[in-house]
Amino acid sequence: MERKLGEIFTYNGKIYQVVKGFSCKGCAFIKNGCCDLVNELLGPCDYTKRTDKTNVIFKEINNMEIKNNQLTIDIPEGMEIDLENSDLAKGIVRFKQSTITYEDVEDTLKLDKNCKSIIINESNASKLVTLSRLMNIAKYYNGDWKPNWSDQNEYKYFIIYNGDIYKVDHNWTTISNNIYFKNKKDAQAVIDNPDFRDILDAIYKN
Repeated sequence: MERKLGEIFTYNGKIYQVVKGFSCKGCAFIKNGCCDLVNELLGPCDYTKRTDKTNVIFKEINNMEIKNNQLTIDIPEGMEIDLENSDLAKGIVRFKQSTITYEDVEDTLKLDKNCKSIIINESNASKLVTLSRLMNIAKYYNGDWKPNWSDQNEYKYFIIYNGDIYKVDHNWTTISNNIYFKNKKDAQAVIDNPDFRDILDAIYKN
């Protein structure tokens, strides 16, 4: 069993949420034999044992109220309800970050911020860095997915800049200068995210 990031659940009559964390700091179960309890009853918290490769903790929340058979939830700042992965029939409400930053991408992919690169012409450096960042963002959304160019029914989505507007397009055959996304909504999320606009502008406008 693995509880997804943002998921809300009950345990021993209390309400908890799965949030990003590191080294058990802030985990509600740290005083109760955290590791054994989490692994056996609540699912893994260490990124090496989770499919999403994210360190999490289990945080007790007290911002929920049931009144007149209606459950009211105060949505945490910077989060939104993940309707796609919530199961209201089972009483499972999951949250996701409303927007992500490039730091979230680095943390999730465990990128070495101090890594060295090849020697390049100074005039090309800025665009190559931003291209690398967009590739990392695509990897963040795509996970282990890679385009299957032999499957003509599989759309491969990418971002274009046309008429001063960013749009999502798709194709079935490879175009070497495109960075592909598995899902159209993910490519659109990158366009809509103000934290990524400087990256897109550096690639497509400059």
